[in-house]
Amino acid sequence: MITLYDLAGHDPALRFSPYCWRIRMALAHKGLDATTVPWRFSDAASLPGAPVNQKVPVLTDRDIVVAGSTDIALYLENRYANGPSLFGGAVGEAHARFIIAWADNTLIPALAPLVAPCVLPVLHPADQTYFRSSREARFGTTFEQLVAEQRKLNGTWEKITPGAKNEALDLMVMTHALAHLMGLARMNWDSPPSWAAPWDQNIMVRPPETPVETLAAGLRAVAAAVAPVAPAPAFTPPARPGDDAPAAKPNRARKLA
Repeated sequence: MITLYDLAGHDPALRFSPYCWRIRMALAHKGLDATTVPWRFSDAASLPGAPVNQKVPVLTDRDIVVAGSTDIALYLENRYANGPSLFGGAVGEAHARFIIAWADNTLIPALAPLVAPCVLPVLHPADQTYFRSSREARFGTTFEQLVAEQRKLNGTWEKITPGAKNEALDLMVMTHALAHLMGLARMNWDSPPSWAAPWDQNIMVRPPETPVETLAAGLRAVAAAVAPVAPAPAFTPPARPGDDAPAAKPNRARKLA
């Protein structure tokens, strides 16, 4: 029996962790039935594998405990290999690891300051103090700073807290403006430029594949373009008076092809 411990808000049906979403989708893709257990930050001591495991997702499969979305996905792929594959082979697994690393280190940290203040009100009261203090320490500012402005009915913005900077909203607006300037709304997504192509064709993600024959031909062309180095002249020592001049030794310098 598979059990997944899934992050929940005050309402047990509210599941908002993107890391847990990965495993719920993986289980659905492989057609595996699982029982989900709503878990909250204040339930850390009750998590299987605690105190080593202090975050979700955590999956138990009979007497096996696996923690972390990537490790759980790899476990499901190997343990239930007869079902549909999550990766489609080693290359797909490598691509998935790349996307996961990018999302965990670039995308989610950028979105978290915008989302966290919205998460706080839906948490269980026992979780709110921990969530606020840990996230404010991570962001280096308060939630009040992150949501320092509100939009009025006439469309203009006003400060909620005097002197607050609201960097997160400013960055979001700047990103939207940059997308407009780049012409994303007018882009033909059936034939996008190479920097906006799907990840398996995008030049910003992977270099274009070069056949071995093309590479070898390129190396031969470079070699042919290099002028051969002329051999150095043979050294003949000067003759002493009364001696016959020694015969010049043959030049054994290798000719570079």
